[in-house]
Amino acid sequence: MFWQSFFGFLEKLGLLVVPLIAAYIGWRLSQKTYVRQLLVDTLKNKFDALREFKSVIGNIPPDLNKEGLIERLSNDDDDFRNSLTLRMVRLFGLRNELIPFISPEFVDLVDTQLAPLFIIENGRYTFRQEKIQAFATFADEARLLAISIETKLTEEYKKQLK
Repeated sequence: MFWQSFFGFLEKLGLLVVPLIAAYIGWRLSQKTYVRQLLVDTLKNKFDALREFKSVIGNIPPDLNKEGLIERLSNDDDDFRNSLTLRMVRLFGLRNELIPFISPEFVDLVDTQLAPLFIIENGRYTFRQEKIQAFATFADEARLLAISIETKLTEEYKKQLK
């Protein structure tokens, strides 16, 4: 009689516990899926930020190295220098717009190397003519930074696929 009531109790207990275990497993799986989706969304936003960054950096003529850029900025007409430097001003806006998704290296590059190249007053950015060499250095480092960030994000993406 004892065993019969004991097994009856276990059977009733099993009917209650099995759905609870199933619900817990389902909840855990949905949590993992949610976290994984957040990571994928964040990575997508980082790639979008990189794409914006590269679209501005892409305005620097790719066939010019640092010395060639210095020569062209110094000797060419003002149109090239003005259009290129004013296009780089967009990086200030990208830095502020995309702050949660851009890498700290990009923020540092804009703050420490690009900002001193301009006189910034009242929403107007004026390139300092005497900073052509520093601008060419910035352009070189910006290209390299874009490549390194892209490599890092691609590796992170490959990890997400595993």
